Amino acid sequence: MTDIHGIVTFYHPGLMTETRYSPAEMLGQPLWKFYREGKKEAKKIMSILKKEGRLINYELELVEKGGKVVPYLTSSILLRDDRGEIVGTLGIAKDLTEKKALERQVFQSEKLASIGMLAGGAAHEIFNPMQVILGISQLLMQKQKWDDSVIEKLKKIEDQVKRVTNIINGLRQFSHSSLQEKTMLDLNATLKEALSLIEYDFPKEGIDLIVKLDPQPLILYGDSAELIQLFVNILINARDAMPKGGRGTITTAPYINQERNWVRIVISDTGCGIPPELLPKIFDPFFTTKAAGKGTGLGLTVCHGIVKRHDGLISVESQPRQGTTFTIDLPLAT
Repeated sequence: MTDIHGIVTFYHPGLMTETRYSPAEMLGQPLWKFYREGKKEAKKIMSILKKEGRLINYELELVEKGGKVVPYLTSSILLRDDRGEIVGTLGIAKDLTEKKALERQVFQSEKLASIGMLAGGAAHEIFNPMQVILGISQLLMQKQKWDDSVIEKLKKIEDQVKRVTNIINGLRQFSHSSLQEKTMLDLNATLKEALSLIEYDFPKEGIDLIVKLDPQPLILYGDSAELIQLFVNILINARDAMPKGGRGTITTAPYINQERNWVRIVISDTGCGIPPELLPKIFDPFFTTKAAGKGTGLGLTVCHGIVKRHDGLISVESQPRQGTTFTIDLPLAT
């Protein structure tokens, strides 16, 4: 509640859990101080209130204690005295962080599904001609005596065709929509198998790898090969993010959500991190923060597809120079 000047005169203590401000910190302060857009936002809100008499489901960004900017949904009305004069406002607000995160996931899934349909067709059309080019270049190297400069060019053709083929295989896998080898499996055992393929790389790079798996079997219905690829892709990204060494952490833990059993896999690193403006793009096809030639930009796109095909969720948190954390939630069979 505010007075005619926008000064907070009442603040429900229940909002402390969301904004982190206590009533003492809010009372007597102009409400616009807590808007990201400040006075500009306050003037806009008051203009709507005076014109419409009320404000319904208006989205704005508030600055919580500590400086975090958070989306809120607010509704408010004008308060008037016995003469009908405006004396203040009364409003409510709701944190939209979780809703916005879910909306981004739905949008990302729909976008990737559309791209997947296109990618599958394009990959099929490109794959066969690439194999013809590869076969001819290899045949020429075997059947003819060329000077070194020609051999070098033929090898370059071979290398580039193989690179394109790897991209095509990634596209085909990304567009693949069904699980071919669904079985009951222990997630911890599958994760250990993935670790066995790559964990030897970490000590060589000066990286300490800490693995804390839940002691009980975590049984789910899924494709072991796909899940191994999921974990290996994320672990490779973690390794590459720590060229000067660091610490990687892998944990698994079961939990219950809406009367259903889930397992949460968390893979963290202390590497270079990802700038906030790039985070929304990391699951997009061909997007990569690696140097040219170091990656196809399909690894995390494929990961997103694998998690989706297992009816799970994948999210990422990262800050530049503070590392990155991937969180994967998968439904358990029991």
